[in-house]
Amino acid sequence: MSFIRELATVFCVCAVVLGAIGVLSPQNAFQKPMKVILGLVFIATIVAVFGNGFNLDFSFEIESNPVSATLSETTEKQIVATSENIISDNISSLLKKNGYSDFFVNIKMDISDKAGISISMAEIYFDTESDVNEQTVASMVKNSLGIEVAVLYC
Repeated sequence: MSFIRELATVFCVCAVVLGAIGVLSPQNAFQKPMKVILGLVFIATIVAVFGNGFNLDFSFEIESNPVSATLSETTEKQIVATSENIISDNISSLLKKNGYSDFFVNIKMDISDKAGISISMAEIYFDTESDVNEQTVASMVKNSLGIEVAVLYC
């Protein structure tokens, strides 16, 4: 399919360029030899495409450089931070909906090529004076959001 696309591109570009040259050529005795020369150039160009002597590859390779590596690291950090905030907000709203207050949610996530984004740490801190059953809170978060959390006191 790329060969047909290349052939069509060469045909169109050659026709336009040679047509413009033909229009600009003199109208006297040089007109007939000029048409023959332009026709031969046109035929040679089309034949060159079939012989792979002509390549219209306009694709550019993106080179990796320190700037793109820095952007990639920055993007990964933003993805991790956004994911941590979303999970923390979901756990907080679940706890508030079930009547819990005075808590702090701490989520840490990692990005790796093999595992993708994964939760490395999920903790919920309650005030030492609050009367909270750790197992109840942990199972509620696990059943509702599928996240295993550690319930701690501070």
